[in-house]
Amino acid sequence: MATLLIFGAGGHGRVVADAALRQGAWQSVAASDRDPARCAADLLPGIGMSLPDAALRDAQSVHIGIGNNASRRLEAEKIGVHKLATVIHPQASVSAHAAIGAGSFIAAQ
Repeated sequence: MATLLIFGAGGHGRVVADAALRQGAWQSVAASDRDPARCAADLLPGIGMSLPDAALRDAQSVHIGIGNNASRRLEAEKIGVHKLATVIHPQASVSAHAAIGAGSFIAAQ
């Protein structure tokens, strides 16, 4: 298992990070944001923040935890689809016939 990098330190990023921890698919979860002021504190207890240049370059799996659709799309284009990780909360209900795209977030219930 590798580290999942949550990109985006706002409220949506925190919700995604919590779901990723509960999903248990990664050895660890880290976070980054383009706003240096947001990188001064942990995203959640135990999930440290780092500046994006090295974090995004070195990350194997990234989930864009930005709530705004247009901003999330721009970041996805910069990062590349090959790195996008899907986060599914373990209390989510997903049809066995559903097709879930790279970078999707499925919340609980």
